[in-house]
Amino acid sequence: ADTAAATAAADSAPAADTAAPAADTAADTAGTPPAVDKAKLLTEVKAKKTSDARAKKALEEAEAGGATVRELAEASNARGVALLNAGEPERATAAFEWARDKDTTYPDASFNLAKQTANAGEVPETVKHLQEVHKRGGKALLKQVGYDPTFEAVKDDPEIQKIAK
Repeated sequence: ADTAAATAAADSAPAADTAAPAADTAADTAGTPPAVDKAKLLTEVKAKKTSDARAKKALEEAEAGGATVRELAEASNARGVALLNAGEPERATAAFEWARDKDTTYPDASFNLAKQTANAGEVPETVKHLQEVHKRGGKALLKQVGYDPTFEAVKDDPEIQKIAK
């Protein structure tokens, strides 16, 4: 049945010569900015009202449209902050993790994960996330550990003392 459906679809597809102008058009626009509005897509990602599935798709579209890994990570991190502020910690975690994994040099998402685990009383996880912030060069973020009450449970940890100076 699949073969018959594929054959029917192929029979109804436009002839190859009608596809040629589209290929020529694509070649003519090489080097010009894509039609995708990456700024609009990244703004859509940041909105807490945007569904998670749509946000992921918008990130993919923005990346295809030329957004850098940093821009993508920043958008997903901003989404996580908005979701966290809206009382959606599980969805926020997913956004922070996506941002952390997308740009391995971006410290902010790991810092936000550290805040979440600190608030949950998960000391070993918090230490791990703060060590990741350190690896990613987040010195300014780590300075907050000494005075932010969120990190009260870990600020005296010997591992944190080494990196939060």
